[in-house]
Amino acid sequence: MPIRRCLAKDQEERWQTARDVNLELKWIAEGGSQAGASAPLVSHRKLRERLAWSVATLLAVGLVAVAFLYFREKQSTPAAPVRFQIPVPGSAEVGPILSLSPDGRKLAFLDGGRLWVHFLESGESREIAEAGGSPFWSPDSHFIGYASQEKLKKIEATGGSPQTVADLPGTWGVGAWNQDGVIVFGAPGGLFRVPASGGVPVQITALDPARQEQYHYCPSFLPDGRHFVYNRDSADGEKSGIYLGSLDAKPEQQNSKFLVASDWGPVYAPSADPSTGYLLFMREGTLLAQPTTAAWN
Repeated sequence: MPIRRCLAKDQEERWQTARDVNLELKWIAEGGSQAGASAPLVSHRKLRERLAWSVATLLAVGLVAVAFLYFREKQSTPAAPVRFQIPVPGSAEVGPILSLSPDGRKLAFLDGGRLWVHFLESGESREIAEAGGSPFWSPDSHFIGYASQEKLKKIEATGGSPQTVADLPGTWGVGAWNQDGVIVFGAPGGLFRVPASGGVPVQITALDPARQEQYHYCPSFLPDGRHFVYNRDSADGEKSGIYLGSLDAKPEQQNSKFLVASDWGPVYAPSADPSTGYLLFMREGTLLAQPTTAAWN
């Protein structure tokens, strides 16, 4: 039969070209017989059906193979870096206070006492509110928290009416927002927590006079949403740096272990391995990364 000859073990016994196969099939269809063949000849219609199913099967197998190679290649391809420019929207220069949304699509920044959002996909920059303190994002990237007129406020990233979350007990020390709807922010005396829906701030860290501490600021949540890293500023420069805090501890119960020297902005960055991660922080104008231990995650 033609199929058996196509699959013959001896290469010399196989057909060498598609023309050979076509001539053989034509000969069979016209009523010829093949020596040694025991199966009856098929009709023109059945032959066409079998050929059609054979072609369809080969095509399906080919598509599966191509799809497999495509998706494997797509999954193994690393994300490309994103480069962009933000035209200065106002008369003042854009300062160093920038905050990227968790979904990586929007950038909040301050310019001339105004809060702006730059949409990376469209390239549009939109002014949305008056602000006087560093902005920070909700975990779903829908809202921005910020300080204005001695109030902690939030506003939708697309604009709208600002909502007051709480009164600020003094100077703004940057905020962080976890997946449970809790905001932690810095103010005179330490760090405070408040529901993102609004409420009265509750103090969760306190300055340590023995360490000559002057300020706690720049909190950033870890993946569990209960622990956070933050900066402690001290008159003793050797004690200024990053520390670990907990929402479930009272001010006097907070961990006082020094983690790493830094003067600004700790941020946790996950890695491909869920048991590890990196602590990103600034030191003397340089961005550094330090691997974390499993206990941090």
